[in-house]
Amino acid sequence: MSFLPNDEERERGETTRNAGQTAYRVDFTRPILRLVLGTWFGAIAGMILATLAGRNTESGSKAMMALIAVAAVAGAIVALTRPGLYRCSDITCRAHVPGDAMVCPSCGSSFARTISPRQWRNVQAEDLDRNAAGMDFPDCDDCEPEHPCAAHGGRSD
Repeated sequence: MSFLPNDEERERGETTRNAGQTAYRVDFTRPILRLVLGTWFGAIAGMILATLAGRNTESGSKAMMALIAVAAVAGAIVALTRPGLYRCSDITCRAHVPGDAMVCPSCGSSFARTISPRQWRNVQAEDLDRNAAGMDFPDCDDCEPEHPCAAHGGRSD
């Protein structure tokens, strides 16, 4: 998988559309899921190996269980050592980015830091609250959320 933009994207200017803006690297690695899946697939591979080895020898079940356990641990280690999955937080980009990138190769945003999906949701909620607080809507006793009054709804009754 290549993280670098291709020539078409460079020609359209898509690699720098957000140059100078700040974004976050959102970590979607999910280590617990990787651990479970690595252990699961390792155990399945161990069962297959134990079955194949058991046909040729009269080994006991302890040796077969040891082979399955070793394969499960190896699968878990392999799954946990794989590189992480990161995405650009810019809503128009959301491209996969390398974990050590300082600038998004797709949109050109500068990364402030790496955050978790939960932290990203909190940042979005704070931005929404900040934007809502900055809006200047007059308080009106006649307005309802779905049915504004004639003065604020743009209709005359």
